[in-house]
Amino acid sequence: MLIKTWLMKTIKYIFQDQFKNLIFRSVLFAMEKNLCRKYINVIVRIFNTFSHKTKIHYAGNFEKSNNAHGAVAYFTQGILCAAKPQYYYQDSPLTEIITQDYVVLELDAAKIIGSSNVVLTSSGKAIYDQFFHGDHNKCDYTDTSIYKYVDKRFLLKYIDSKKIIKCGIMLSGNYSGNYYHFIYEFLSKFLLLNKLNLPNNIPIIVDEIVKHVPQYQDLLNFFNSDNREIVFITDGNCYEVETLYYLPLLNLIPPNFKNIDEIRFTDSLFHLDSITFLRDALLPKKGVAICKKRIFLSRKDASSRRSYNESEVVRIFEKYDFEIVCPESFAIAEQIYMFNNADFIAGVTGAAFSNILFCSQGCKILCMNSAQNELSVFSTIAKHLCLDLQYLSAHEAPYKALSLHEEFAIDPVKVENVLVEFLRR
Repeated sequence: MLIKTWLMKTIKYIFQDQFKNLIFRSVLFAMEKNLCRKYINVIVRIFNTFSHKTKIHYAGNFEKSNNAHGAVAYFTQGILCAAKPQYYYQDSPLTEIITQDYVVLELDAAKIIGSSNVVLTSSGKAIYDQFFHGDHNKCDYTDTSIYKYVDKRFLLKYIDSKKIIKCGIMLSGNYSGNYYHFIYEFLSKFLLLNKLNLPNNIPIIVDEIVKHVPQYQDLLNFFNSDNREIVFITDGNCYEVETLYYLPLLNLIPPNFKNIDEIRFTDSLFHLDSITFLRDALLPKKGVAICKKRIFLSRKDASSRRSYNESEVVRIFEKYDFEIVCPESFAIAEQIYMFNNADFIAGVTGAAFSNILFCSQGCKILCMNSAQNELSVFSTIAKHLCLDLQYLSAHEAPYKALSLHEEFAIDPVKVENVLVEFLRR
Protein backbone atom coordinates (compact mmCIF):
# COMPACT_ATOMS: atom_id res chain seq x y z
CA MET A 1 0.00 0.00 0.00
CA LEU A 2 2.82 2.40 0.92
CA ILE A 3 4.65 1.59 -2.32
CA LYS A 4 1.50 2.22 -4.36
CA THR A 5 0.94 5.58 -2.61
CA TRP A 6 4.55 6.56 -3.22
CA LEU A 7 4.32 5.59 -6.90
CA MET A 8 1.11 7.60 -7.38
CA LYS A 9 2.65 10.67 -5.74
CA THR A 10 5.79 10.32 -7.86
CA ILE A 11 3.82 9.99 -11.10
CA LYS A 12 1.66 12.96 -10.16
CA TYR A 13 4.74 15.04 -9.32
CA ILE A 14 6.50 14.17 -12.57
CA PHE A 15 3.39 14.87 -14.63
CA GLN A 16 2.73 18.17 -12.88
CA ASP A 17 6.38 19.23 -13.17
CA GLN A 18 6.51 18.39 -16.88
CA PHE A 19 3.21 20.14 -17.45
CA LYS A 20 4.45 23.29 -15.72
CA ASN A 21 7.66 23.23 -17.76
CA LEU A 22 5.60 22.91 -20.95
CA ILE A 23 3.47 25.92 -19.98
CA PHE A 24 6.54 27.92 -19.00
CA ARG A 25 8.21 27.20 -22.35
CA SER A 26 4.98 28.26 -24.03
CA VAL A 27 5.19 31.65 -22.33
CA LEU A 28 8.78 32.11 -23.48
CA PHE A 29 7.82 31.08 -27.03
CA ALA A 30 4.88 33.52 -27.03
CA MET A 31 7.19 36.32 -25.88
CA GLU A 32 9.74 35.55 -28.59
CA LYS A 33 7.00 35.61 -31.22
CA ASN A 34 5.54 38.82 -29.79
CA LEU A 35 2.06 37.33 -29.45
CA CYS A 36 -0.67 39.49 -27.96
CA ARG A 37 -0.47 40.28 -24.27
CA LYS A 38 -3.95 38.89 -23.56
CA TYR A 39 -2.95 35.48 -24.96
CA ILE A 40 0.29 35.37 -22.94
CA ASN A 41 -1.53 36.33 -19.75
CA VAL A 42 -3.91 33.38 -20.23
CA ILE A 43 -0.91 31.01 -20.34
CA VAL A 44 0.58 32.77 -17.30
CA ARG A 45 -2.64 32.23 -15.33
CA ILE A 46 -2.61 28.53 -16.22
CA PHE A 47 0.98 28.21 -14.99
CA ASN A 48 0.24 30.02 -11.73
CA THR A 49 -2.81 27.80 -11.14
CA PHE A 50 -0.72 24.64 -11.26
CA SER A 51 2.32 26.09 -9.49
CA HIS A 52 1.81 26.56 -5.75
CA LYS A 53 5.16 28.14 -4.98
CA THR A 54 6.88 29.54 -8.07
CA LYS A 55 4.88 32.23 -9.84
CA ILE A 56 5.42 34.22 -13.03
CA HIS A 57 4.20 37.63 -14.14
CA TYR A 58 4.25 38.95 -17.69
CA ALA A 59 5.00 42.65 -17.95
CA GLY A 60 4.31 43.85 -21.46
CA ASN A 61 6.11 47.05 -20.50
CA PHE A 62 7.68 48.42 -17.35
CA GLU A 63 6.28 51.67 -16.01
CA LYS A 64 7.99 54.75 -14.53
CA SER A 65 7.11 55.66 -10.96
CA ASN A 66 6.36 59.25 -11.96
CA ASN A 67 3.44 58.03 -14.06
CA ALA A 68 1.62 58.09 -10.69
CA HIS A 69 0.16 54.62 -10.19
CA GLY A 70 -0.70 55.50 -6.62
CA ALA A 71 -1.10 58.46 -4.30
CA VAL A 72 1.83 60.88 -4.59
CA ALA A 73 3.27 61.27 -1.09
CA TYR A 74 6.11 63.57 -2.13
CA PHE A 75 7.46 65.14 -5.29
CA THR A 76 10.65 67.05 -5.99
CA GLN A 77 13.18 67.64 -8.74
CA GLY A 78 16.93 67.43 -8.78
CA ILE A 79 19.75 68.05 -11.25
CA LEU A 80 21.85 64.97 -11.95
CA CYS A 81 25.58 65.18 -12.61
CA ALA A 82 28.52 63.13 -13.81
CA ALA A 83 32.29 63.52 -14.20
CA LYS A 84 34.42 61.52 -16.61
CA PRO A 85 37.17 59.40 -14.97
CA GLN A 86 40.57 61.10 -15.08
CA TYR A 87 43.32 58.87 -16.45
CA TYR A 88 46.68 60.02 -15.28
CA TYR A 89 46.98 62.93 -15.67
CA GLN A 90 43.72 64.56 -16.77
CA ASP A 91 41.23 67.07 -15.40
CA SER A 92 37.55 66.37 -16.12
CA PRO A 93 34.83 68.81 -15.09
CA LEU A 94 31.62 68.01 -13.25
CA THR A 95 28.87 68.08 -15.85
CA GLU A 96 25.17 68.73 -15.26
CA ILE A 97 23.16 66.30 -17.34
CA ILE A 98 19.41 66.26 -16.69
CA THR A 99 16.79 67.29 -14.19
CA GLN A 100 15.16 64.21 -12.68
CA ASP A 101 11.68 63.97 -11.15
CA TYR A 102 11.55 62.14 -7.83
CA VAL A 103 8.11 60.82 -6.94
CA VAL A 104 7.39 59.02 -3.66
CA LEU A 105 4.31 56.86 -4.07
CA GLU A 106 1.90 55.44 -1.54
CA LEU A 107 0.68 52.18 -3.09
CA ASP A 108 -2.13 49.90 -1.93
CA ALA A 109 -1.74 46.12 -2.16
CA ALA A 110 1.60 46.33 -3.97
CA LYS A 111 3.97 43.40 -4.33
CA ILE A 112 7.72 43.56 -3.86
CA ILE A 113 10.38 40.93 -4.51
CA GLY A 114 13.51 40.43 -2.43
CA SER A 115 16.67 41.88 -4.07
CA SER A 116 14.73 43.39 -6.96
CA ASN A 117 13.79 46.99 -7.77
CA VAL A 118 10.59 45.83 -9.47
CA VAL A 119 7.27 46.69 -7.82
CA LEU A 120 3.96 45.17 -8.92
CA THR A 121 0.97 47.45 -8.40
CA SER A 122 -2.54 46.25 -7.60
CA SER A 123 -3.52 47.01 -11.21
CA GLY A 124 -0.90 44.59 -12.51
CA LYS A 125 1.57 47.24 -13.67
CA ALA A 126 5.27 46.69 -13.07
CA ILE A 127 7.28 49.72 -11.89
CA TYR A 128 10.99 49.69 -12.72
CA ASP A 129 12.59 53.13 -13.00
CA GLN A 130 16.11 52.06 -13.99
CA PHE A 131 14.98 50.66 -17.31
CA PHE A 132 14.04 54.14 -18.55
CA HIS A 133 17.48 55.66 -18.04
CA GLY A 134 19.87 55.67 -20.97
CA ASP A 135 20.22 53.09 -23.72
CA HIS A 136 18.18 49.96 -22.99
CA ASN A 137 20.55 47.83 -25.06
CA LYS A 138 23.67 48.58 -23.01
CA CYS A 139 22.82 46.58 -19.90
CA ASP A 140 21.62 43.19 -18.76
CA TYR A 141 18.51 43.83 -16.68
CA THR A 142 17.96 40.30 -15.37
CA ASP A 143 17.94 39.99 -11.58
CA THR A 144 16.33 37.81 -8.91
CA SER A 145 12.89 38.53 -10.39
CA ILE A 146 13.48 39.56 -14.02
CA TYR A 147 13.88 36.14 -15.61
CA LYS A 148 13.71 37.00 -19.30
CA TYR A 149 13.08 39.98 -21.51
CA VAL A 150 12.61 40.51 -25.23
CA ASP A 151 12.75 44.10 -26.41
CA LYS A 152 10.57 45.84 -23.80
CA ARG A 153 8.56 42.78 -22.77
CA PHE A 154 9.54 41.24 -19.45
CA LEU A 155 8.81 37.96 -17.69
CA LEU A 156 9.15 38.00 -13.92
CA LYS A 157 9.66 34.81 -11.94
CA TYR A 158 9.51 34.64 -8.16
CA ILE A 159 8.56 32.55 -5.15
CA ASP A 160 5.24 33.38 -3.55
CA SER A 161 6.06 33.82 0.14
CA LYS A 162 2.32 33.95 0.91
CA LYS A 163 3.21 36.62 3.48
CA ILE A 164 1.49 39.96 3.83
CA ILE A 165 3.23 43.00 5.31
CA LYS A 166 0.77 45.52 6.71
CA CYS A 167 2.80 48.58 5.73
CA GLY A 168 6.38 49.49 4.99
CA ILE A 169 8.94 51.78 3.38
CA MET A 170 10.81 50.06 0.55
CA LEU A 171 14.60 50.15 0.95
CA SER A 172 15.19 46.79 -0.71
CA GLY A 173 16.35 46.22 -4.26
CA ASN A 174 18.84 44.89 -6.76
CA TYR A 175 22.48 44.73 -5.56
CA SER A 176 21.59 45.66 -1.99
CA GLY A 177 24.20 43.10 -0.94
CA ASN A 178 26.92 45.18 -2.61
CA TYR A 179 28.55 47.74 -0.31
CA TYR A 180 28.66 50.46 -2.98
CA HIS A 181 25.03 50.06 -4.06
CA PHE A 182 23.84 49.75 -0.46
CA ILE A 183 25.27 53.17 0.36
CA TYR A 184 24.65 55.19 -2.80
CA GLU A 185 21.35 53.67 -3.91
CA PHE A 186 19.55 52.60 -0.74
CA LEU A 187 20.90 54.61 2.20
CA SER A 188 20.71 57.75 0.07
CA LYS A 189 16.91 57.32 0.08
CA PHE A 190 16.89 58.53 3.67
CA LEU A 191 17.31 62.01 2.17
CA LEU A 192 13.74 61.62 0.87
CA LEU A 193 12.45 59.60 3.81
CA ASN A 194 13.45 62.32 6.27
CA LYS A 195 11.22 64.79 4.39
CA LEU A 196 8.09 62.63 4.46
CA ASN A 197 7.16 62.95 8.15
CA LEU A 198 5.77 59.44 8.19
CA PRO A 199 4.70 57.95 11.56
CA ASN A 200 7.52 56.13 13.32
CA ASN A 201 5.49 52.93 13.53
CA ILE A 202 5.85 52.39 9.75
CA PRO A 203 8.71 49.89 9.36
CA ILE A 204 11.57 49.87 6.86
CA ILE A 205 11.74 46.93 4.44
CA VAL A 206 15.26 45.77 3.57
CA ASP A 207 16.82 42.67 2.04
CA GLU A 208 17.90 39.82 4.29
CA ILE A 209 21.59 40.22 3.40
CA VAL A 210 21.69 43.30 5.64
CA LYS A 211 20.97 41.12 8.66
CA HIS A 212 24.12 39.08 8.05
CA VAL A 213 26.69 41.87 7.50
CA PRO A 214 27.60 43.81 10.68
CA GLN A 215 28.81 46.85 8.72
CA TYR A 216 25.47 47.06 6.89
CA GLN A 217 23.61 46.81 10.17
CA ASP A 218 25.68 49.64 11.62
CA LEU A 219 25.09 51.84 8.57
CA LEU A 220 21.35 51.22 8.65
CA ASN A 221 21.21 51.99 12.36
CA PHE A 222 23.10 55.26 11.83
CA PHE A 223 20.38 56.46 9.45
CA ASN A 224 17.40 54.91 11.21
CA SER A 225 17.27 57.69 13.79
CA ASP A 226 13.52 57.17 14.30
CA ASN A 227 14.18 53.58 15.43
CA ARG A 228 11.71 52.17 12.96
CA GLU A 229 11.15 48.44 12.96
CA ILE A 230 13.20 46.61 10.31
CA VAL A 231 11.41 43.99 8.20
CA PHE A 232 13.74 41.65 6.33
CA ILE A 233 12.68 39.99 3.08
CA THR A 234 14.28 37.00 1.33
CA ASP A 235 15.90 37.09 -2.13
CA GLY A 236 13.52 36.10 -4.89
CA ASN A 237 10.50 35.91 -2.59
CA CYS A 238 7.40 38.00 -3.31
CA TYR A 239 5.52 39.81 -0.55
CA GLU A 240 2.28 41.74 -0.64
CA VAL A 241 2.42 45.06 1.20
CA GLU A 242 -0.98 46.50 2.08
CA THR A 243 0.43 50.04 2.16
CA LEU A 244 3.81 50.48 0.50
CA TYR A 245 5.84 53.68 0.39
CA TYR A 246 7.93 53.49 -2.78
CA LEU A 247 11.05 55.69 -2.73
CA PRO A 248 12.76 56.22 -6.10
CA LEU A 249 16.49 55.91 -6.68
CA LEU A 250 18.18 59.29 -6.26
CA ASN A 251 21.32 58.11 -8.03
CA LEU A 252 20.98 56.28 -11.34
CA ILE A 253 23.56 53.49 -11.49
CA PRO A 254 22.85 51.00 -14.32
CA PRO A 255 23.11 47.23 -13.78
CA ASN A 256 25.60 45.01 -15.61
CA PHE A 257 27.02 46.55 -18.78
CA LYS A 258 27.21 44.18 -21.74
CA ASN A 259 30.16 45.90 -23.43
CA ILE A 260 32.44 48.09 -21.34
CA ASP A 261 33.74 49.90 -24.44
CA GLU A 262 30.26 51.35 -24.87
CA ILE A 263 30.11 52.79 -21.34
CA ARG A 264 29.81 56.56 -21.26
CA PHE A 265 30.36 58.63 -18.14
CA THR A 266 26.80 59.96 -18.42
CA ASP A 267 25.38 56.43 -17.97
CA SER A 268 25.78 56.82 -14.19
CA LEU A 269 24.21 59.98 -12.79
CA PHE A 270 24.28 61.37 -9.28
CA HIS A 271 22.11 63.67 -7.22
CA LEU A 272 24.90 65.68 -5.58
CA ASP A 273 22.76 66.61 -2.57
CA SER A 274 22.50 62.90 -1.78
CA ILE A 275 26.30 62.57 -1.67
CA THR A 276 26.56 65.57 0.65
CA PHE A 277 23.75 64.14 2.78
CA LEU A 278 25.49 60.76 3.14
CA ARG A 279 28.82 62.38 4.03
CA ASP A 280 27.34 64.80 6.57
CA ALA A 281 25.36 61.99 8.22
CA LEU A 282 28.27 59.54 8.49
CA LEU A 283 31.34 61.67 9.27
CA PRO A 284 30.19 62.34 12.87
CA LYS A 285 30.06 58.56 13.37
CA LYS A 286 33.79 58.07 12.87
CA GLY A 287 35.63 56.15 15.54
CA VAL A 288 39.36 55.72 16.03
CA ALA A 289 41.74 53.51 14.08
CA ILE A 290 45.51 53.33 14.21
CA CYS A 291 46.57 53.83 10.61
CA LYS A 292 48.97 55.80 8.47
CA LYS A 293 48.18 58.78 6.27
CA ARG A 294 48.93 56.69 3.21
CA ILE A 295 46.85 53.54 2.76
CA PHE A 296 46.75 50.87 0.09
CA LEU A 297 43.48 48.95 -0.29
CA SER A 298 44.26 45.25 -0.56
CA ARG A 299 41.93 42.81 -2.30
CA LYS A 300 43.38 39.67 -0.71
CA ASP A 301 40.21 39.16 1.35
CA ALA A 302 37.86 40.43 -1.39
CA SER A 303 36.15 38.40 -4.12
CA SER A 304 38.19 36.70 -6.84
CA ARG A 305 36.99 39.29 -9.35
CA ARG A 306 39.66 41.73 -10.59
CA SER A 307 42.44 39.38 -9.49
CA TYR A 308 45.82 40.93 -10.31
CA ASN A 309 49.53 40.80 -9.43
CA GLU A 310 48.90 42.34 -6.01
CA SER A 311 52.05 41.06 -4.26
CA GLU A 312 54.30 42.85 -6.78
CA VAL A 313 52.30 46.07 -6.57
CA VAL A 314 52.11 46.01 -2.77
CA ARG A 315 55.92 45.94 -2.47
CA ILE A 316 56.10 49.22 -4.36
CA PHE A 317 53.61 50.99 -2.12
CA GLU A 318 55.23 49.63 1.05
CA LYS A 319 58.47 51.16 -0.21
CA TYR A 320 56.74 54.57 -0.06
CA ASP A 321 55.35 54.08 3.44
CA PHE A 322 51.82 52.96 2.55
CA GLU A 323 49.93 50.82 5.05
CA ILE A 324 48.24 47.80 3.47
CA VAL A 325 44.65 47.47 4.71
CA CYS A 326 41.56 45.36 4.02
CA PRO A 327 38.75 47.85 4.78
CA GLU A 328 36.04 45.17 4.96
CA SER A 329 37.73 43.75 8.09
CA PHE A 330 37.15 47.02 9.99
CA ALA A 331 34.00 48.34 11.60
CA ILE A 332 32.27 51.16 9.73
CA ALA A 333 33.28 53.75 12.34
CA GLU A 334 36.92 52.73 11.88
CA GLN A 335 36.65 52.84 8.08
CA ILE A 336 35.25 56.37 8.25
CA TYR A 337 38.21 57.48 10.38
CA MET A 338 40.75 55.65 8.19
CA PHE A 339 39.64 57.33 4.96
CA ASN A 340 39.03 60.72 6.55
CA ASN A 341 42.52 60.65 8.06
CA ALA A 342 44.30 59.63 4.83
CA ASP A 343 46.05 62.02 2.48
CA PHE A 344 46.80 59.35 -0.16
CA ILE A 345 44.75 56.24 -1.00
CA ALA A 346 45.62 53.66 -3.65
CA GLY A 347 44.39 50.29 -4.85
CA VAL A 348 42.56 48.41 -7.57
CA THR A 349 39.01 49.53 -8.27
CA GLY A 350 36.35 47.86 -6.17
CA ALA A 351 33.67 48.43 -3.54
CA ALA A 352 36.26 49.65 -0.99
CA PHE A 353 36.52 52.89 -2.98
CA SER A 354 32.96 53.65 -1.86
CA ASN A 355 34.66 55.04 1.24
CA ILE A 356 36.16 58.00 -0.63
CA LEU A 357 32.89 59.56 0.57
CA PHE A 358 34.74 60.19 3.85
CA CYS A 359 38.00 61.60 2.45
CA SER A 360 39.18 65.11 3.26
CA GLN A 361 39.32 67.73 0.52
CA GLY A 362 42.47 67.43 -1.61
CA CYS A 363 43.12 63.77 -0.76
CA LYS A 364 45.08 62.04 -3.52
CA ILE A 365 43.62 58.79 -4.83
CA LEU A 366 45.19 56.40 -7.35
CA CYS A 367 42.72 53.82 -8.64
CA MET A 368 44.06 51.05 -10.87
CA ASN A 369 42.08 48.96 -13.34
CA SER A 370 42.52 46.67 -16.31
CA ALA A 371 41.75 49.08 -19.15
CA GLN A 372 40.46 52.59 -19.69
CA ASN A 373 36.71 53.04 -19.62
CA GLU A 374 34.27 55.83 -18.76
CA LEU A 375 32.59 54.24 -15.75
CA SER A 376 31.99 57.25 -13.51
CA VAL A 377 30.77 55.61 -10.30
CA PHE A 378 33.72 56.96 -8.29
CA SER A 379 34.90 59.91 -10.38
CA THR A 380 31.67 61.90 -9.93
CA ILE A 381 31.78 61.49 -6.16
CA ALA A 382 35.44 62.49 -6.06
CA LYS A 383 34.92 65.56 -8.21
CA HIS A 384 32.00 66.75 -6.07
CA LEU A 385 34.06 66.35 -2.87
CA CYS A 386 37.17 68.03 -4.38
CA LEU A 387 39.33 64.90 -4.25
CA ASP A 388 42.23 64.31 -6.64
CA LEU A 389 41.20 60.92 -8.05
CA GLN A 390 43.32 59.61 -10.93
CA TYR A 391 43.03 56.26 -12.71
CA LEU A 392 45.86 54.11 -13.97
CA SER A 393 45.23 51.24 -16.41
CA ALA A 394 47.21 48.07 -16.93
CA HIS A 395 46.49 48.21 -20.66
CA GLU A 396 46.45 51.19 -22.97
CA ALA A 397 44.25 51.67 -26.05
CA PRO A 398 43.47 49.92 -28.34
CA TYR A 399 43.27 47.06 -25.79
CA LYS A 400 39.65 46.07 -25.15
CA ALA A 401 38.83 44.46 -21.82
CA LEU A 402 36.22 41.71 -21.85
CA SER A 403 34.82 42.60 -18.47
CA LEU A 404 35.05 45.19 -15.71
CA HIS A 405 36.03 42.31 -13.45
CA GLU A 406 38.63 40.54 -15.59
CA GLU A 407 41.95 39.29 -14.23
CA PHE A 408 44.96 41.41 -15.21
CA ALA A 409 48.60 42.23 -14.47
CA ILE A 410 49.89 45.78 -14.23
CA ASP A 411 53.53 46.74 -14.84
CA PRO A 412 55.15 47.52 -11.44
CA VAL A 413 57.63 49.94 -13.06
CA LYS A 414 54.77 51.89 -14.62
CA VAL A 415 52.98 51.99 -11.26
CA GLU A 416 56.06 53.28 -9.42
CA ASN A 417 56.75 56.00 -11.99
CA VAL A 418 53.20 57.32 -11.74
CA LEU A 419 53.20 57.05 -7.94
CA VAL A 420 56.44 59.04 -7.59
CA GLU A 421 55.16 61.80 -9.87
CA PHE A 422 51.80 61.88 -8.06
CA LEU A 423 53.51 62.18 -4.67
CA ARG A 424 55.56 65.15 -5.89
CA ARG A 425 52.52 67.13 -7.05
